Amino acid sequence: MNHLCDLNDITTLSDISTDDASILKSFRTDYNSHKSNDKDNSDRPLWIIPPDHVTEWRPLDDVTLHRFLRADVQNGICQPEKSLDRILRAMEFRHKNRADALLRAMTTQTKKRKVSLVSGNWSQCGSMVKIMQSNQDSSDIAMLLPGLDKYQRLRIRVFTGRSHTGEPVLFERLGEFLGSGNHAHFSEEEWIRFYIWDLERHFIEMREAAQLSGNPITQYVFLGDGHGIVTAILNRRIWGVIPLLKALAKSVEEFYPEIAARIILFRVPKVATMFYRAVRAFLDPVTASKISLCSGVPIEEFLKIMPLDAIPAEYGGTCQVPYPPSAKK
Repeated sequence: MNHLCDLNDITTLSDISTDDASILKSFRTDYNSHKSNDKDNSDRPLWIIPPDHVTEWRPLDDVTLHRFLRADVQNGICQPEKSLDRILRAMEFRHKNRADALLRAMTTQTKKRKVSLVSGNWSQCGSMVKIMQSNQDSSDIAMLLPGLDKYQRLRIRVFTGRSHTGEPVLFERLGEFLGSGNHAHFSEEEWIRFYIWDLERHFIEMREAAQLSGNPITQYVFLGDGHGIVTAILNRRIWGVIPLLKALAKSVEEFYPEIAARIILFRVPKVATMFYRAVRAFLDPVTASKISLCSGVPIEEFLKIMPLDAIPAEYGGTCQVPYPPSAKK
């Protein structure tokens, strides 16, 4: 939420059409009508809200409001009533799950560690890559999310750099996770809390990418390695993880719409088609439309999107960011 606030040199929504601007203005009015009368509800959108903000409602910037509007476009037409319902439920969700307290702790951790980051060829990678791979959770984060270090070992999701247009690039060992049985290590409620942390760091990455590029970065690129899916199908663990993926899509991803620019699933065998159909059925249609499948490692396609130093070495790139195999416990 509001990840581009207070970045004064960055122009946002400069290419929005007159009609869309009018819809956005009306949408903002409708959203603001739900503001409570509590004294902590100022009119200024903030990237990080203070600890004494105790209500669900908060001011939102145009980028965030427009993102929710885009998420519910059908046949090229906005559905503002549907988007308003989604965004109000998102505010309730964030308040219930203390998402802003978690983000506040994450950004505090980032500031403390920036001064101690080693120099090297990290210009495309961003500070959060190095920080979040260190597995040295601050006391605030550890208190909010006990077991986070274990989650990071069980589900490998690593920001490796930036695309040619500045978006953060994230690689995940998706097939390993599907076949590992790691979904059984936590309850559904715990997985939801960890996934909130995971998605909140996307906004930190996008904010830093915007600062570095001077452009309004509002999305990231996702690349999921399907290696291990055959094993997952053979040991039938892949079917055990579907309820979790469905819960994460319905309970969490709905409230983080329109942040994926592209989704590439690679090293996906033909035998996985049935599983993909089962998952696609409960994905947001806008998100599902962005997914492309590749049977091998499409290095040429990768290079159209990102430089070599954003691609892990095992796929033919030169990225030095740690990208370990998934842990089993």
